[in-house]
Amino acid sequence: MIGYSKYRTLSSIVVVIFSLLLSSCSKNVINVGYSFGDLGDINNKLMKIKINQSNELDVLELLGSPSTFSNYGSDKFFYISSKISSQAFFKPSLEEQKILEISFNKQHIVTDVKHYGLSDACIVKYDTHDIYIKANKLKILEQLTKNIGRFNSTKNR
Repeated sequence: MIGYSKYRTLSSIVVVIFSLLLSSCSKNVINVGYSFGDLGDINNKLMKIKINQSNELDVLELLGSPSTFSNYGSDKFFYISSKISSQAFFKPSLEEQKILEISFNKQHIVTDVKHYGLSDACIVKYDTHDIYIKANKLKILEQLTKNIGRFNSTKNR
């Protein structure tokens, strides 16, 4: 009997460990940014935004605060939503991205509404090397002795 109970305990532990390992391999999905919600709901809201009639306040009332807005050029609101998935120890991947761009003129009236998706994305390659600025590289003794003659109490006042 003792051998059977040890076997049963050991098999229970193995099953628990195996199930924990399997659960860590499950897909993890994270939604980031603006929530567009139901497709029909957002389309109804967008139909209420009229080009050359609706203003910024109308857009804010319908869609809420934008994810970001332009700081230069014409005024634009950007509503950005991303769906990122990760699995176990693999690098997370961007599965879905929706961007809604609403442009305004100087009178804060809507002039254009554009939709962008993941297929419109542009991969930007950037240099990963560190950039060092070449400035005066003074050694510690040079820095300490450089200021000795600069502190005259009455001559510079």
